[in-house]
Amino acid sequence: MAHYKPGEAPPRKPGGIILLTGMEKVGKTWFAVNSWDVSTRMFFANFDRSASHLIEKYEGKGGVEYEEFTALTKQQAQGELARLDQLKALAMSAGAGVFLLDNGAAWWDLIKIAKNPDNTGKPIPREFAEANTYARDFMLTLERSGLWVILTSPPRELWTGSRTSTGLFKQAGWGHTDFHIMAEIWLYT
Repeated sequence: MAHYKPGEAPPRKPGGIILLTGMEKVGKTWFAVNSWDVSTRMFFANFDRSASHLIEKYEGKGGVEYEEFTALTKQQAQGELARLDQLKALAMSAGAGVFLLDNGAAWWDLIKIAKNPDNTGKPIPREFAEANTYARDFMLTLERSGLWVILTSPPRELWTGSRTSTGLFKQAGWGHTDFHIMAEIWLYT
């Protein structure tokens, strides 16, 4: 156990998690890919459409480790999460860089397919326990690794009741993202 006297603290690690939200086609992914000046190497977990036209513009000297993820079945989703865990391990072993998780809503959907119990109805809250644990562990280990993490997300509109729009928006995807981010950026057209 470490003991610190008043005015002392453990050394600070670089990095943190930044949530980047905006409507489609406002440039969330380009904003994230254009982070080459933050670190030289990018680890890109793409849950969205092709980003090859953006990757070729990346100027970081370390290049881009790139993987695309999609699944329709529980077995496919479990395999995709295993590949995602490998990319995360590679990024953490590098010790520095930017980890881009593009489309947090699709990431959360894939986790739910892989981790929620098989049923045909709408899952009840306790059935999200394994999915929430996976997502929380994923974020916490990245956060503690010293990497910069950029999580892009489309917005979802907030409603009161079943038919009343508030005109307000929040990021779509995992509902506990707010617990882990250090900053939130909204992009508008």
